[in-house]
Amino acid sequence: MNRAGRGQINLPFSEFLAQPQRVKSWQGRAVTFVVCIGVIVGVLVGEVVTPEQVTFGGFSLLAVLAATWLLPLSLSLPVTAAALAMPFVAVQYDAVDPLTAKFQFSATVVAAVMANLMVRAIRSTTEARQHTHEQLLHFTADAAHELRSPLTLMRATLEHMVRRPRSPEDYRQRAETVLEEVDRLIRVTNGLLTLAQSDAGSLALSTERCDALRLVSAARSRWRQPADTAGVRLEADAGTGNEVVCDPAMVGRVLDNLLENAIRHTPRGGTVSMGVQAAGDTCDITVSDTGCGIPPAIRESLFQRFRTATSGERRTSSGTGLGLAVSAAVAAAHGGAIELLSTDARGTAIVLHLPVTPASV
Repeated sequence: MNRAGRGQINLPFSEFLAQPQRVKSWQGRAVTFVVCIGVIVGVLVGEVVTPEQVTFGGFSLLAVLAATWLLPLSLSLPVTAAALAMPFVAVQYDAVDPLTAKFQFSATVVAAVMANLMVRAIRSTTEARQHTHEQLLHFTADAAHELRSPLTLMRATLEHMVRRPRSPEDYRQRAETVLEEVDRLIRVTNGLLTLAQSDAGSLALSTERCDALRLVSAARSRWRQPADTAGVRLEADAGTGNEVVCDPAMVGRVLDNLLENAIRHTPRGGTVSMGVQAAGDTCDITVSDTGCGIPPAIRESLFQRFRTATSGERRTSSGTGLGLAVSAAVAAAHGGAIELLSTDARGTAIVLHLPVTPASV
């Protein structure tokens, strides 16, 4: 009968093999330890009392394997030590010949090492799988939250529009609200798609030789008007450029994310600067601002999904919380990286590292 709570292992055999060290209570561990030691002692007694050329060394290997699989290292090691000593004790009683004892010793060493390595590998894989599962649940919950908010607002706006006739101006204003939320949904969806492709290792890039200075100049042109509207001065240092092999659309998307964040968090009268600098085998594109900086509590998680510079948990501004995560994924797909270079009360600087082409080294 299979009763929950009555045994230490209440799993199908296949699951039991896939989950080592399942014995958790001290009673279960004590029983397992005593049984394993008892098997080894029984093997020694059997070797002594039976005629020559009859060996039971295989049972000591089973005891070692059982101890390694079921017990923590602190308890499995004494069992292994006893199994290693057993053949040499048997030699003292002329129960086995020295050659057999050496073979049993070597076999025990190999079995113990292989079993420990297998247990470590399985536990590591299980922990990684559990961590991935938890991340997936968290990511799904965050994505649902981000998608539900604009959908709820759109529904409320449309319901308000159809309840009764309204003026053309009122219709126009509410239609603009719906369009803004549609744009936000598109940004979230595109970000989720990019991250999903990155997780699957299938983020496709259409690479070509590009001048980093031109990429920066194009991004500055795209964001000059939004910066002027926000009262922020947008500058681009001449710097020293490099030709890089990249997907210009994807890198442009990264620069757009960085500029959007910088402009949003820079007060009126502030400055957002872009610079390009050759740095050995990489070309560094830096976006800095004179905003309020990033709180220390969220700097470590800044490039995680659904994190923003204003909140370590939920989005509190008009951003989607995906821009920097997407930027990090795109940089990694290019063989580069993105990092927080500096942040303080006077502003923030984030640098995008892109590998240079062999011809430009």
